[in-house]
Amino acid sequence: MANGLVQLDFVQTRDVLRFPDPVLFQQEIRYSNKLAKPIGNQTVTNKCYALLNRVIFFPSSVYIGNHVVHNMLKSTIYMPCLVMLATDTFIDKVLGNIPKLCIKSGIPYIYIPRKDFIGQALNLNINVTAVLISYCNDPGYQSEFQSAYEGISSQCFGENSTFKDDLAKPVTAIYKGNHLVPTFPPSATDTLNSISHNKGNRKKN
Repeated sequence: MANGLVQLDFVQTRDVLRFPDPVLFQQEIRYSNKLAKPIGNQTVTNKCYALLNRVIFFPSSVYIGNHVVHNMLKSTIYMPCLVMLATDTFIDKVLGNIPKLCIKSGIPYIYIPRKDFIGQALNLNINVTAVLISYCNDPGYQSEFQSAYEGISSQCFGENSTFKDDLAKPVTAIYKGNHLVPTFPPSATDTLNSISHNKGNRKKN
């Protein structure tokens, strides 16, 4: 164990708490930014880390970085998602606006310790202060997402609504047939491909 975080490989960590010791957990959040609210309790934080360790196998469902998360929240998102923020970071204008955007969109968000731990959980050698994770239909992913989603929602909004309830909300754009379809802003590659395609059509005409 290092700094209160259990250092194990992914196979071992699925059934192991990230912060098994409540005393060490309290020590970690003691140095949190005073503006970082709400801070996940020990149980919710452990659920968040279980999801972070899992989501590295589903890169299309994770968005990392203050500006990336901020821009995603300003766009239209037609599927369940959640946001995790680091407790031990300077909260600038962009980072400070993320909770406001989450509240406006009804997206659960939570602060958890720490930015270096979040980076490690995502298998990155950088500090991560903000991460948005979207729902994925893969059976190997749903359990961790649902558990984290419900835990964060209960702390963030003080509601007892379940992920299943939120998934069943009448948002017609969420569904295509019987499957959830992610609707995010097009990437730069998609935009370039679209421009090239349109140019080709104009030449033919």
